[in-house]
Amino acid sequence: MATVHPLIAQAQKSLPAKTPAAEKDFIARFYAGEPREDLEQMDVITMQRTAQMHWAMMHDRKPGKASVRVHNPATEKGGWPLNRTVIDFVDDDMAFQIDSITADLTRFGQTIHLIVHPLLYIKRGKSGDITAVENQHVSGFAAQSHIHIELTHMLTPAQCMELQDSLMRIANDVRYATGDWQTMREKLRACEVSMGHAPASFPKAMVGEYQAFLEYLYKDNFTLLGYREYAHQKGRDGKTSTKVVKGSHLGLLRLEVTTPIMPEGKDELPEHLAKLSKEKALLRVFKIHNKKSSVHRRVPLDAVMVRLFDEKGHHTGEAIFIGLFTSVTYSRSIRDIPYLDRKTAAIMERAKFEQGSHGHKALSHILEKYPRDELF
Repeated sequence: MATVHPLIAQAQKSLPAKTPAAEKDFIARFYAGEPREDLEQMDVITMQRTAQMHWAMMHDRKPGKASVRVHNPATEKGGWPLNRTVIDFVDDDMAFQIDSITADLTRFGQTIHLIVHPLLYIKRGKSGDITAVENQHVSGFAAQSHIHIELTHMLTPAQCMELQDSLMRIANDVRYATGDWQTMREKLRACEVSMGHAPASFPKAMVGEYQAFLEYLYKDNFTLLGYREYAHQKGRDGKTSTKVVKGSHLGLLRLEVTTPIMPEGKDELPEHLAKLSKEKALLRVFKIHNKKSSVHRRVPLDAVMVRLFDEKGHHTGEAIFIGLFTSVTYSRSIRDIPYLDRKTAAIMERAKFEQGSHGHKALSHILEKYPRDELF
């Protein structure tokens, strides 16, 4: 390894004499990629104790499960004089971990003093024990995310426990969303194919525009966080209801999520969406205003409901995607976003302004600047 920062060397020297060589080496690996200015905000004992804690956490942690600690070093047994609350987090490396954690801290009204976030690569033996740690990817090694956060002040023990429980839920939600991401992308493609079977009562241009919008979502313009599918079923009484398709719960719409989204829809299509389904639109975009995302950005979730058809053009059910439109959707021209392009073109046509006139230009400008969520 390269020459270590003097503070890292001091942290290594401060370890007990009987400390295993691998644990001493871990300290250097833990801080190897951290900026000098961040390291210099830490004292030697905090550097040493933090690395030791992460060494223990990663060895205790089981693959597929996060290890989270929110604690006050200054007041806990065997602690050290650091008068700030500390968050230590170890998990398999996944997208959205840092931004989801920091968004949750903002929800709790907490301010961050320092973040240390090394990405390490670990190898496990046949028994599951960690046998090697590297700073760079090596074949046969798995990426592991380590996060150490120091808040600006100290929380009460009760606040620490509440925050720790919340961060564990966040870790699970991130796992559900990222773990099902590829499957949800495949569902988008399946919906695009299904829409191609829409009956002739839907104009081809409309079908093509909505298919283009699903393709737009597929091309990483929508952060997919959840999916659920519903199918029409005829009961013994002859009445048709729209029930959830068994096993179709994905991402944040999994039944295991402890703070469920759309809980009223876990068995059948919620009443307000059933009403939308009866309007026979091929696709609907709406906000879930009463539920903010626990993953990526803590804002109300976006949802897309897609009408499903079989190969004969029969309406078979509905698919629901939840997630967040990426920032580019809010900054690019509405002309470059399928679905919005069609909606705004219809508005311009109804206005009957002459092409190139002041009214035409003014309305076009208004629509470009109009809040995107309202346009959807």
